[in-house]
Amino acid sequence: MEKFSLTFLGDIEIRKYGIYLGDVGLEEAIQKALLSESDTDKENGKRYLARVNLTIDPVEDAGLNVVVEEA
Repeated sequence: MEKFSLTFLGDIEIRKYGIYLGDVGLEEAIQKALLSESDTDKENGKRYLARVNLTIDPVEDAGLNVVVEEA
């Protein structure tokens, strides 16, 4: 697994049924970044030992920046 970092600056909506970064659900954004096109069995996905850090800071700017670094 490659190191994954997600930075989103924009409208965040928190609802009872999900968290949205703009029009994309948080879970969907992470899944798309971590499951590459070469992953043929996306139903079963992949399993990793990993640490997840999530920080949400209110800001005035807008944009999206996703960085994936090789471990």
